[in-house]
Amino acid sequence: MKILALDTSGKQAGAAIMDEYITIGEICINAQSGPKAFHHSQILMPGVERLFALCGMELADIDYVAYVSGPGSFTGLRIGAATALGLARGANKLAVGVPTLDALAYNMLCVNEGMLIVPLMDARRGQVYGAIYRKEGGEIKRLTDYFACSIEDALAQVPTTAVFLGDGTCANKTVIEVNCPTPQFAPLNANRQRPASVALCALHQLKTTPPPNPGTEPVEIIYIRDPQAVREQKKS
Repeated sequence: MKILALDTSGKQAGAAIMDEYITIGEICINAQSGPKAFHHSQILMPGVERLFALCGMELADIDYVAYVSGPGSFTGLRIGAATALGLARGANKLAVGVPTLDALAYNMLCVNEGMLIVPLMDARRGQVYGAIYRKEGGEIKRLTDYFACSIEDALAQVPTTAVFLGDGTCANKTVIEVNCPTPQFAPLNANRQRPASVALCALHQLKTTPPPNPGTEPVEIIYIRDPQAVREQKKS
């Protein structure tokens, strides 16, 4: 089962090709880190094309196209979903949406059995997006609903030692160290969204849930809370 996975949920834009549990190739570019800022729309498709070229593959070789369905960058999520659907529909493949937090938790598939995993994404203004997971049977199981709340309210849901990751963790590391018993933190190379983890999460989804026929799959973007412009409009 070969999966092309796209990730546009954060500042980076990336793509990976995975064949079952083997990562054939992965490319990820932080659009905001260089001397010139780029939009996801400017770097995603060139990255996908370059990835195919370097791997000696083409879209016809792919069985599924996975994309992050949120939460994350409002514009980035839409660009990723639209790109994935365009590629999938053009090649009569199935597009698979993967929740961002689920895929981020899969970065920590290496932890010991039973370990709690808490991915946190910075939602700004003292808020985080998150959920709590546990490694069970070699897979990552989500234990809670997705939440959008203050970092203090998020940590109140963590009952014991856990490993934290995501940019919401970096923004609130001191608060986590004060409020959680012996917290662990993901290494820097596994601390952000990765398209290879999106592919891995999609693989597990496809193996546990019968997929629909190509062209009939539902498309849903998970925002958890309304975008900032909508929230401000409701206040007025």
